[in-house]
Amino acid sequence: MLTFDVSGWKDGISIGLFSVFSLFAGFPKLFALDFMVQTLADLGYGVWFTVFIGACWTAAGIGVWFKEWRRLAVIGTWFIISGAIAAHLTNGDMFPYPLLGGLFLGFIVLWFEDFYEYVYPR
Repeated sequence: MLTFDVSGWKDGISIGLFSVFSLFAGFPKLFALDFMVQTLADLGYGVWFTVFIGACWTAAGIGVWFKEWRRLAVIGTWFIISGAIAAHLTNGDMFPYPLLGGLFLGFIVLWFEDFYEYVYPR
């Protein structure tokens, strides 16, 4: 059974920010809005991939609130952003996608390390 788990106000704020970012990144892709389809088409991906990535972002934004899915949401987001950085760099987009993605990727790693120590203390 899924358990809704937020331990304190710091966890609530960080999980909330992560969730809002993930949902705002996922909804335009999930609903295949024209500008997202065009952006991913410029990178060489089809509409089906746009919807798939949107579903992954949305699942991460919702799943991070549940203790059992939190790790999967964070690690999945790490893979999505890593792939996005690689796709934009190989396509010649030098700014701002890799910079913003790298910042968010660093935020995920730092947040997950702190969370991991909290859940699995030494």
